[in-house]
Amino acid sequence: MVGLWRSRWAAVGAAVAVTVGAGGLVSVSAEPVAQSVFVGVEPTRVLDTRVGVGLSGVFQGGSSRTLTVTGPVSVAVDGGGVRTDTVVPVGATAIVANLTAVDPTGRGFVSIRPGDAGGVPSTSSLNVTAGLTVANSVTVQLDDRGRVGLFFNRAGATTHLLLDVVGYYVEGAAMPG
Repeated sequence: MVGLWRSRWAAVGAAVAVTVGAGGLVSVSAEPVAQSVFVGVEPTRVLDTRVGVGLSGVFQGGSSRTLTVTGPVSVAVDGGGVRTDTVVPVGATAIVANLTAVDPTGRGFVSIRPGDAGGVPSTSSLNVTAGLTVANSVTVQLDDRGRVGLFFNRAGATTHLLLDVVGYYVEGAAMPG
């Protein structure tokens, strides 16, 4: 029991040392902070590369593409049609969606992230296996232009992607202080 007590106090001491040693004491404001508000929507397909909704053509392994999801965008309608609709308003900060890979030709992963993210992602939002249709729920921050970036990592392979938006986040009112 003595070891556990010492461990706890060592952690507290380390936190204090880092806080004080990193430039002195820092004042924390008691100002109210704006909270994000979630707005659910009827699931709406804003990306179907099989039929050219959002982006067209298969995703090539090792490539990134951006998709605008705010403001008027093309959406898929039942029966195979396409219409323009505003599912996510301009100014939204993030979306909640279902990301699906259809007919991948190789094993790998798909990453979804803000549209202005740089570099090659090393994290997976959706793991894929050749020949299997797989889906995953994702929450992703939007860039300042209302876009997400999609990346398929498997060089030499292809996949179609679907993205069904089920909600979005907007900055809400400041919390009462």
